[in-house]
Amino acid sequence: MNHERDYHIKHLELIQGVINRQAQNSFAVKGWSLTLSAGILTYLLSQSASNLAHPAAYFIVVFPALTFWLLDGYYLRQERLFRCLYDEIRRTIGVEVPTREIFTMDTTPYKAHVRYWRGALWGKTVWLIPAMIVAASIVLFLTSNHP
Repeated sequence: MNHERDYHIKHLELIQGVINRQAQNSFAVKGWSLTLSAGILTYLLSQSASNLAHPAAYFIVVFPALTFWLLDGYYLRQERLFRCLYDEIRRTIGVEVPTREIFTMDTTPYKAHVRYWRGALWGKTVWLIPAMIVAASIVLFLTSNHP
């Protein structure tokens, strides 16, 4: 029985590693989104001083912000699915579950309980940064010196 408990603990460690990677991916996506958007906006602002940038170019920033927003929502959903798996394994420590594969990483049984990844897009930590980027792009467009 002690070996069974050790297997459960190791399984939990594996799942926790995946959860940590999903959270790290989400953090990296937010960083890339801010960096890329700031770079594009800085370039456009430097160009509009010499009237080389078309005013509509400010909306180029919206595309990467939305793309990273979708990716962040995907990572959040994956993290939630693995948290469900983690919770099930945690609850069954010491209980024999004959139908489950040992060290399974299959999250399919939880997909019905965790909203689709598009639902994760509206989490507070997911939509705020892209919304700020889009708002900044709109403000800069409206205040830029365009002909």
